[in-house]
Amino acid sequence: MTSDVKPVRARRGRVLKWLAIGTVAFFGLIFLSGLTALRYLSPVLSFDEKSGRIVALGGLIELDEELNQMHLGNMQLPRGLQQESTEYSGEQELSPGRVEKIRVPFNTAKLEVTGTNEKAVRWKCRSMGAGPQPTIAAGVLNFNLDGLNLAKCSIAIPLGLVAEFVGINGQLNVKDPSDSMTISLVNGKVNIQLDPTLVYDVDVNVKNGLADFFPRSSDKKAIKLSVDVVNGLVKQDL
Repeated sequence: MTSDVKPVRARRGRVLKWLAIGTVAFFGLIFLSGLTALRYLSPVLSFDEKSGRIVALGGLIELDEELNQMHLGNMQLPRGLQQESTEYSGEQELSPGRVEKIRVPFNTAKLEVTGTNEKAVRWKCRSMGAGPQPTIAAGVLNFNLDGLNLAKCSIAIPLGLVAEFVGINGQLNVKDPSDSMTISLVNGKVNIQLDPTLVYDVDVNVKNGLADFFPRSSDKKAIKLSVDVVNGLVKQDL
């Protein structure tokens, strides 16, 4: 009877051994899969404060301060691209009471935004695409920059006009805003220079990155600024 039991114990031992190995391998696979998912699904952001270079989504998108070089996936845009671009300038006269808001959608751009006492929106852009063609509808001036590649624009907005900027990649420099403004950016940097003589209520939301401290106020006369950035920086100075 003893000789009949020993083989059973041996087989049982081998089964338990392979079960243990399989369990360790299973949990190891789960751990490695978790690391892989964290690497490829989590928003990753790194930046160099001195150079202004921003790398988002694990290197999928790279921007530098002057937008002279960019990587979009496997496509690299050379530094000399801006030298081959075309400059556009123009203005859009605004009739009293006809326009209350300006909306600026863009794909990849660096924008310099200032205010003006004149009754016209003025702009100067350099890009690889066709120049912007503003349209007016329902009290909104649509200044569409989606068709411009690597646009670099300075825009002067008349006082009293609410502004909305909606972009994918780039940088916005806003100087002394005197009216309400909304900025929504996926990847990049927003610099805001506040006018010390005005009262502001600034709501900043950065999902992945850093933001300076901005003043909040419940004063009814406070100028409301809303900044929403997914990956990037929001600074209080230019």
